[in-house]
Amino acid sequence: MDTLELLKSDFKLFLQALWAQLDLPNPTRAQYAIADYLQHGPKRLQIQAFRGVGKSWITGAFVLWTLFNNSEKKDNGLAWEDPPASEAPFDNRFYWSRKTDGSLTEKSLTDINVVDKDGKEVIDPKTGKQMIQLGLKSIWITQTKQTC
Repeated sequence: MDTLELLKSDFKLFLQALWAQLDLPNPTRAQYAIADYLQHGPKRLQIQAFRGVGKSWITGAFVLWTLFNNSEKKDNGLAWEDPPASEAPFDNRFYWSRKTDGSLTEKSLTDINVVDKDGKEVIDPKTGKQMIQLGLKSIWITQTKQTC
């Protein structure tokens, strides 16, 4: 039996491999007992253990192992799938919006003079001067000064 099949067959082995991947120490006897209970216990169960034993972490690992084992759950939409790039969330600190083709509109590092669709200057009604869209550098400097 190869490693992949062993990981699929026994949750305790999967838990040990996951803990090693996360740079955690080997699971304790109590954690192995919880893992065994999750895998072989009744369909409806309740886990009770002292605070800090890792009940939530082990249960999260069990959900991951269940999805790893059962491709039908993936087919039924119970597994995470990345959205298409055109719908994926983006960091609004660095991008203004998403264009119709799905690409992102980047924020400029430097200040930009605002112009309309025809390329004409947009005048600020309060100051009577051309409007300026602050770049990331100016925004960062302003935030840093306000913090100090």
